[in-house]
Amino acid sequence: MAPPFPACAALHSIHARDTSPSKLVEVYAADLRLEPDGAAAIGRETAVRCLSIVTERPLNDSKAFWLREAERYIAECRAGATSVRACEFAARMARTPVQLAREFRASVGSGVKDYFQARQLQQAEELLRNTSLGTREIALDTGFGTARSFYRAFRRSTGMSPTEYRKECH
Repeated sequence: MAPPFPACAALHSIHARDTSPSKLVEVYAADLRLEPDGAAAIGRETAVRCLSIVTERPLNDSKAFWLREAERYIAECRAGATSVRACEFAARMARTPVQLAREFRASVGSGVKDYFQARQLQQAEELLRNTSLGTREIALDTGFGTARSFYRAFRRSTGMSPTEYRKECH
């Protein structure tokens, strides 16, 4: 499996020689340099992420790892006004959707899609309470993709439409 981003290449080659996660942690602790001349070093967060991906499991607290990565992905989707998709998150994490679903549920206690939707709905409720944005803008800002999918998910979750929810809050 090729590393998902270039900074993982050095860790991946080390992992190929020595499969011991403790060896990888030692290398990380020694301030891993990407080039032999030491011109570029990777930071702690990148190193931990690379180590987790290379060893195909988080080396630190797995629940915190998955929640942090999920939140980072949701934030990037919000910033780019793109839909939140479990299959894209799986690819980003160098996992198949099935592997991701299994690992995420084992670590976090809920499914990836359920977690994403719960977070999206929390963000939507906050925007409905605190802004005057329309449902279309809120749908895009929270990563639902379309106003229709947002409306359906919101009604299913709260038992009322986004407009009814906003009126009830004010």
